[in-house]
Amino acid sequence: MRHKSFFFALILVACESPDPETSTTSVTGSENCAQVPYYRDADADGFGTPNEQVASCTRPSGYASNSDDCDDSDPDTNPNSRWYRDDDGDGFGDDDQEILQCDGPIGYVLVAGDCDDTEPTINGDTIWYKDADGDTYGDPNNTYEGCNTPADFVLDSTDCDDTNDLVSPDSIWYADADADGYGDPTISITQCDASAGHVADNTDCDDGNIDAYPGATWYLDSDADGYGTPAFPLVQCEEPVGFVADKTDCDDFNPSVNPGTLWFEDLDGDGFGNPAVSIAQCVAPGAHVTNDEDCDDTNDALSDNTVWYTDGDSDGYGSAIAGSGCTGPALSVLTGGDCNDNNALFSPGQTELCDGLDNDCEVSSTEFETVSFETSGGTWTDESPVFNSGTQVLPAAWSSSVAGTLHVCEGEYRVQLDLTQDIVIAGAGELLAIFNGSGARTILNVAGANVEVHGMTLKNGDANPSAGGLVSVNNGTVRVADSNLTGDTSWTTSVFVENNSTFTLERSIIRASANTGLIADASEVHLVNSEITGNSFGSVFASNGSLVTLTDSLIHNHNVLTATARMSASDFICTATTVGTFGFIDNHSTLPGGTFEFIDGATLTSNGCDWGSGIDDNSIDDFELSNVVFNYENDANFTCDATSQSCVP
Repeated sequence: MRHKSFFFALILVACESPDPETSTTSVTGSENCAQVPYYRDADADGFGTPNEQVASCTRPSGYASNSDDCDDSDPDTNPNSRWYRDDDGDGFGDDDQEILQCDGPIGYVLVAGDCDDTEPTINGDTIWYKDADGDTYGDPNNTYEGCNTPADFVLDSTDCDDTNDLVSPDSIWYADADADGYGDPTISITQCDASAGHVADNTDCDDGNIDAYPGATWYLDSDADGYGTPAFPLVQCEEPVGFVADKTDCDDFNPSVNPGTLWFEDLDGDGFGNPAVSIAQCVAPGAHVTNDEDCDDTNDALSDNTVWYTDGDSDGYGSAIAGSGCTGPALSVLTGGDCNDNNALFSPGQTELCDGLDNDCEVSSTEFETVSFETSGGTWTDESPVFNSGTQVLPAAWSSSVAGTLHVCEGEYRVQLDLTQDIVIAGAGELLAIFNGSGARTILNVAGANVEVHGMTLKNGDANPSAGGLVSVNNGTVRVADSNLTGDTSWTTSVFVENNSTFTLERSIIRASANTGLIADASEVHLVNSEITGNSFGSVFASNGSLVTLTDSLIHNHNVLTATARMSASDFICTATTVGTFGFIDNHSTLPGGTFEFIDGATLTSNGCDWGSGIDDNSIDDFELSNVVFNYENDANFTCDATSQSCVP
């Protein structure tokens, strides 16, 4: 706004006698009034122009009493005019730089109020625009006119959205072809308003896929059916291989099961559905299947795809396919899988036996933990339920009223056997077939019967003082071959042989008994290619006319108080028939007589047996007779007699 100063001169009319040198006489006034000059004041600013004057006793209208006006056409230009310095040439001068004179100097203007005389765009007429979002671009519809800059206003008026600092004429908009809200960084325009199909974001990794964008969640699609499982999400922009945007699969391991799966009603539960009744969903509804090939949904055995099998042995199981359909050919059955259609003893309905044959026609089945009994007449029975019923506290009990063979396949069985019939126990191998007494009972009780044990481990038995923890034989014969007798916790011995019994150990071992390895009472014990070792109270105790023989066998590694072997009125014969370490070595006692103790006429014969030397020698000595110490070395031949208290040689 312009500010103009108007000065009005006080016009004095004098009635005194005029000065004859400066006055004239008014032609219209009183002849008694002195006339003075008046100057034309066309712009009515109180200052007249010297170029136009009249003489009058009084000031005429439109005249001034002075002639000081330098521009009588502009009321703002007179001797009282204030001129302001205008360095930026915007028509507004600096209030602090003014000149009082009639003619305006160059670079000066009559209008003051310039708050920044170095910037021509800033002055009293400047229009400022509201910049509410602080992006330096103003709102053309929200203005303020003035020199000084108000807060949050700018000179620019090109903002199209003053509520969003991200939107301005410099805004870059990116093509969003897939309309997912994320733009393609390679296709952009610069303008204030966003064009259709453009967004401010430029982080889209695939602008042709609406599901691919930063922060997108993908779901594993293991079965590649186009539906993902919500259990395995992955957050990233690009679609990973094997993942999809969908998360509605209820079975991601079956491509035929998803939200688009069509289920057919299966009222008879045969796995074939009625093609006339269906529903589409992911989870199978009750009594529905994906198959639609049932020709009779009231009969679970029949469908269009029912397969019929030829049953050559009439055991109810077929082998070769005879045909398919709702009805089958003659001599055909609905159940296949017969592995021997010429023998009714082999079929899927048979029980698997421990016989090395595929009784149940299941190739994948094994004979693990299978025990079978074969009578001497060739009849087989499955004894597995009994043998597998034992617990760690209470072993199972098994016996037989007839003779036969007990076939024991791989497994560990907690069991006690009471045998009064001639039985052969055929195990799968000492490391595979194991009888475990659970530390509670004697494992093998034999009374008046002939029993053979092959390929077994007997362990963790227990018994009262008159029985063996692993084996007890009363008036019977037991032969143990290729087996392992170990870990007995009984009061007396692992093996107890009594009452005219015979016990033979071949290619086997008795070890780690908590008491004595073997006790014979009025019986015979024969060790052939076997060992007795590591028993807490010695190896062999024999009494009452017993006979103990060692043939190519070894008794070793005992640490006892008195003697490793104790003989009372019994005979002990040790024989080595081949080259090797056989006999008594590395046995130790606290008292003299480390290996043998002779009582009541016992005899000892060594036929080439080893008695230790050097680091594997027996200690304190081999044995004593009449306070005479006897120590033999390896491959020794001698005979000792407790009655004569002597050894020869």
